[in-house]
Amino acid sequence: MIAESVQTIPIDTGFADAAPVQTPAEIARDDAPAGQGLYNYLSAIQQVVRNQIPPAWVRAEVSQISRRNGNIYIDLVEHDAHGQIIAKVRAVIWRNAAFSIVTKFEQGAGAALEADIKVMIKVRAELHPQYGLAVVISDIDPAYTLGDMEAKLRQIRAHLRDKGIYDINRSLPQPGEFTRVAVIAPSEAAGLGDFRREADLLAAHGVCTFDYQTATFQGREAPKAIYSAMRSLWEDHQVTPYDALVIIRGGGARADLQWLNDLRLAEAICRISIPVFTGIGHERDNTILDEVATRFDTPSKVIRHIAETITRNATQAAEDWKFIGEVARQQVMRAHQEAEGLIRLVGESAHGRLQLAREQADRTHAGIGQQARTLLHLSMSRVQGHREDMERHTRQALGRAGQEVEHHRSDVTMLVQREMDAARMRLDDLARGVAGRARSLVRDAGRQVLGLGADVRDL
Repeated sequence: MIAESVQTIPIDTGFADAAPVQTPAEIARDDAPAGQGLYNYLSAIQQVVRNQIPPAWVRAEVSQISRRNGNIYIDLVEHDAHGQIIAKVRAVIWRNAAFSIVTKFEQGAGAALEADIKVMIKVRAELHPQYGLAVVISDIDPAYTLGDMEAKLRQIRAHLRDKGIYDINRSLPQPGEFTRVAVIAPSEAAGLGDFRREADLLAAHGVCTFDYQTATFQGREAPKAIYSAMRSLWEDHQVTPYDALVIIRGGGARADLQWLNDLRLAEAICRISIPVFTGIGHERDNTILDEVATRFDTPSKVIRHIAETITRNATQAAEDWKFIGEVARQQVMRAHQEAEGLIRLVGESAHGRLQLAREQADRTHAGIGQQARTLLHLSMSRVQGHREDMERHTRQALGRAGQEVEHHRSDVTMLVQREMDAARMRLDDLARGVAGRARSLVRDAGRQVLGLGADVRDL
């Protein structure tokens, strides 16, 4: 093992208390100490380290990790309360133990052995004259890392609860229908393929559209990538709202789940006003995202829920339509029956009323005929009486008129005679006047003739 260490571990450190470098002149002095070679000196220290410093459990944080030739090289650091590095050492897991150590850790902790996690490791110190100080890892306690991750989760939960936002998104009303869904997933995730297999059918039939954003779900960039995808979809939501935001993974290593336990990402999900569904892909292990959103075990279960909701609504709509049609048919039938009953009732009532009207008309006609005959007889009697009275009055009036005519005849004769006499007298007076006027005119004419003759004689 030492030989293997000699071949693979580099070193760039020295010791402050090493022997000072001598100049050639000093070395040549006769009284100068003989000293010893560096290799011998470091080899002596190596023996002390190997024999006097026993293996120990050490807490540290993985700063960097790399793999070469089956060996795993790790930079271990420790930070103070201000985040400053106060210790740093190179560690190695040799290839003959790497598989068993790493497998045991990842299965127990549920996290990958990678940068930015805290570990409890069992190490022994190794100092090689050529490559310097390093520690060889012989075991890693998964419980410590698991506890550290759980402590991180507790801190995130406490922060979200203190702000009063821990269960805001999970308390949003669940969509009663799905017509537009936003999806965030790794581009090559097996879970995305499972999801799209059914989602594409729904989209092809025009019942629901899906908008996809891809993001990495592992490594330290995962929270930032998912947050960026959420922000992009939120901007789209302002234009045309989504019914739900789906975050799915599926098919990745369970150890990668730790990257999703991020405070900023969890807070973003809590505050977004779109119901968030998660299908991370593990039934037994939760992330903080599963806690603050509506959790489904796998991407397939998410799309199944969406499809079942759409199918259930379509089935219910068909049943409602059928029910409405049946109710309408029954109403029409009932109305038809009621109309027929009313028609019969009206017909029977009308027939009875018509018969009664006919009887009343017959009685009225008979009464009117009788009254007419009575009135005619009475009128004829009255007319006969009036005719006799008129004849009597007429004879009386004619008698009176005759007497009056006879009485006035003598008066008229006398008046006419007087008028005739007066007219003759006026005619006589007129004749005498005309004759006198004629004679006067003749006299005047004779004078004018006589005057004209005298004038002629004078000429």
